[in-house]
Amino acid sequence: MSAIFVLLTGLAAMALGYFVYSKFIAERIFQLDPDFRTPAH
Repeated sequence: MSAIFVLLTGLAAMALGYFVYSKFIAERIFQLDPDFRTPAH
C-alpha cells in the first residue's frame, strides 16, 4: 500500500468525522440553538 493512499484515506476519514461528529455534538450534546441571542444583543 502506498503512503499517499494511506494519507488520503486518513484525511478523508478525518474530514468525514469532522462534519458528521461535530454536527452530532452540536445537536445532541450542547443542544445549540441558531436562534439564541447572545447577551451582547
